[in-house]
Amino acid sequence: MLDAQAWPQRILKTEGGPNLKTRTLLPTILVSVAALAVTAAGMRTYDAWQRREDAATLLKVNHVEERLLDVAGALAVERGLTVNALSSLQPITPAQRQAIDNQRVRADQAYSEAVKGLAEFPVAAATQAILTRAEQRYERFKSFREALDRALSQRMLGRPTEPVQDFVPLPGGRHIPARL
Repeated sequence: MLDAQAWPQRILKTEGGPNLKTRTLLPTILVSVAALAVTAAGMRTYDAWQRREDAATLLKVNHVEERLLDVAGALAVERGLTVNALSSLQPITPAQRQAIDNQRVRADQAYSEAVKGLAEFPVAAATQAILTRAEQRYERFKSFREALDRALSQRMLGRPTEPVQDFVPLPGGRHIPARL
């Protein structure tokens, strides 16, 4: 018959092998389980940190998108206000000038914020070339605004036709393509 005290001793003893005792086996098992738990926790922490970094990058992209949408909206309102002023027989009124200038400031500020936001992202050479072209076109658009301002300050009959034709839609909903 097996003695209750001898039973663990027999299991832990192997023929010709090491004599493993409970006092060495139990701490080894506990340390192994603790090491697995620490490793698992470390992996979860690293995954969470990576997801946090991804979320922060996504927030930056969303902010740039919002700025670009603000630019598009402000430019659309500016265009509408400008077309309205150009279709008037009289030169632009101070109230119309102020409304157009407010939209321009809003669009320019949002555009500069968007460009600064895009500059924070690592971009490939092709993307950088696109961004450079976009900045050049926006600068040309700003100079086009100056020609429009000169046209707006005159009566309709005395206005130069080129900037007006590039900006005002034709009858039937067609548009003259802008040469920007």
